[in-house]
Parts: sequence; structure tokens; C-alpha cells
Amino acid sequence: MDEDFVVVFRDTDYIFLAYNSNRVCVLTSDKTATHLPVTEINPVRSLHSILRKYMTEIFGSDLPPHRPQGILNTELKTSEPSGSHDGVCLTLLVPIRKPLEEVPLIDKYSWVELPKQLGEDLLNRMAKNMIVPLNVIR
Repeated sequence: MDEDFVVVFRDTDYIFLAYNSNRVCVLTSDKTATHLPVTEINPVRSLHSILRKYMTEIFGSDLPPHRPQGILNTELKTSEPSGSHDGVCLTLLVPIRKPLEEVPLIDKYSWVELPKQLGEDLLNRMAKNMIVPLNVIR
């Protein structure tokens, strides 16, 4: 007998990126331990609407100029017994187009400067065809 395989989109990691010619920084959440901001994916809402709502929680109603660059990474979590906690985690790259000093943050978030090589590697991933793009369909 064949088993049905169902993948649930569990959550999304966001890499909010701020950079200039000297440094590259990512936004981290400090709620419990330092980690990338994470939110659950709602299957009836688009990634863009989820991102906008989540960014409002982080930055307040005055969102900084940004453009979701695309999906940088996907992870599949499987479980035993099969199907009990299966899911996919997407990592989205979202560059902020404003100096980080001018971006107000709400509680428990901070910018962390990346080591030079890691920052350069991440910026190189923003080139065309290096990540899965996100397009808004209206």
C-alpha cells in the first residue's frame, strides 16, 4: 500500500542584509538565543504578505526600503514515524536599501557584522541566477 507524502511548509528564516562598501551586517533576533529571524509560513497567504507582516513586527510601521531577493536555501525535515513532523524551511534573502544606522528596530533585534569573507560570499549570492527569485504576481 502506498503512503501519501505530504510536505508542510513549516517556517521561514529571513536574512535581512544591510551593507555598504566597508561591511555587511545581518539582522538577528535576541529573544532567547541569537538566531536569524524566523516565522511560520501560512499556507493560505503569500510569502510576500507574510514577510510584510513580519517586517512590521521587527521594524514598526515605517518599513525601510527593501526588496526580497529570493530563496537562498531550502531544508527538508523528516520525522519518525513518517509524516508526523515533516516540513520545509525556506531561507529568504532580503536586502535593506538604507544605511543600518537609519533603520529603527523594535525590541530584541540587532545588527551583527559578518566576517569580511562571509559578507562577500553572501553579496556574491545576490548576483543574477544565484538564488531562486521571488516575483510578485498581481
